[in-house]
Amino acid sequence: MTALLLAVFCASGALGQAPKRPDMSREPAVGPVRAYQAPAGTRFELPNGIGVLIVRDRRFPLVTARVAVRGGGVAVGPEDAGLAEALAEMLTEGAAGRSARQIAEEADAIGGEIGARAEHDFLVVEGFALSDKVERLLTLLADVALRPDFPPSEVELRRKNMLDELNVNRSQPSFLGRLAFYKKVYARHPYAITAPTEASIARLDRDRLKALHARLFNPKSAFIVLVGDVDPTFGRRWLAERFAGWSSEASAVAAAPAVELSTGPRRVYLLDRPGSAQTAIYVGNRALTERDPDYFPALLANQVLGGSFAARLMQDLREKKGYTYGVRSRLTAGVEAGAFLVGLQVRTEVTAAALSDLLGHLDRIRAEAPAAAELAQAKSYLAGSFTRRLETQAGVADALLHGVLHRLPAEHLDRYVGRVQAVTPEQALAAAEKVVRGASAVVIAVGDGAKIKAELAKFSTEPVQVLTIDGD
Repeated sequence: MTALLLAVFCASGALGQAPKRPDMSREPAVGPVRAYQAPAGTRFELPNGIGVLIVRDRRFPLVTARVAVRGGGVAVGPEDAGLAEALAEMLTEGAAGRSARQIAEEADAIGGEIGARAEHDFLVVEGFALSDKVERLLTLLADVALRPDFPPSEVELRRKNMLDELNVNRSQPSFLGRLAFYKKVYARHPYAITAPTEASIARLDRDRLKALHARLFNPKSAFIVLVGDVDPTFGRRWLAERFAGWSSEASAVAAAPAVELSTGPRRVYLLDRPGSAQTAIYVGNRALTERDPDYFPALLANQVLGGSFAARLMQDLREKKGYTYGVRSRLTAGVEAGAFLVGLQVRTEVTAAALSDLLGHLDRIRAEAPAAAELAQAKSYLAGSFTRRLETQAGVADALLHGVLHRLPAEHLDRYVGRVQAVTPEQALAAAEKVVRGASAVVIAVGDGAKIKAELAKFSTEPVQVLTIDGD
């Protein structure tokens, strides 16, 4: 006992040796992010052509499932904007004779949840459950995906809710700015439409939902991912029992057309909000898909510019000049096109100064290779964020499905960290010259036109165009 007490006192500094204190003036050392190793999977097709990927993960008694079909917002015209999103919402509001409540209760009874979401290029039915309930999960997923009832009362409620949601969203400058930005950047491309209108909501009815469901839910364009504690042999049999009879006379929905990078002079647009104390600013242009050879160098250039709190834009426009609470730049990538976008909100009186400094940063990222320390920090952030997203079953399932739907190489997850780490300053600069196009950018300003329109005119050789609330 005496020896034990002596050891404790010595370790705590009781005999005059003060414990070593960490140096709080230095950042802790961070080792390199290790490359991600995607789990092995079993990939096959069901007799009707549905692609399937099963990944066995025994860490948890859980199974995560995704049933995806190609075609989402791109499958409808502007006159039916919001119809794909409404379809996704309606799938769980009644299916195969079950009510919305019964669907939710059945999912809860198997320790899981079920839902659906629509994006530009695809629609996904998703869910999870305890692994010993996987057969019930697949039955529920198949019913929701293939046999929705579209109860008239639920369709009417969805239409009313969409109108309420639209009115609430229109009170947000960020919603108005992004809506107008994508409409002007993508012009007549299907990606231009990101929100419904009163007219498109009024057109929504049960017949249109049923017709869109018949077009989208086609085994020729479907893919299923299962990740979890499920034997691939049993998984194949269970999926065949529930989905192999799925057939369709319709052709698969065509992909959206490809889009070229932006050209022409910078264009400035104003969405007038009289009396607004702030201006929401959105600046950017068309960019790359994830399949482009320059995608990873562009990702690093964007990260240096405005991808995190430590990036140039935040450190200058927020920390140094106090123009804004936050500013970020991002690359968004659909299957056939991408966009580069910077967004921020500033006080009305500094609108012109903030926009001028922002455009100056766009010029700089195109003119100077990033410093080694900046690039190293950006690499660490991107690689670390990527691996963290893959720590959950849902993250793995979504990443695997994303790769299939975006037509990425089979090894893209394994190569991600290495491709990030391999980018040189010179490659980042070359990609920025290609992707960051401030001289031909779309500039959207949402604010008090009486106070900012004249200032905005200084940033364009053409007159400032005033937009409607729908971005037209």
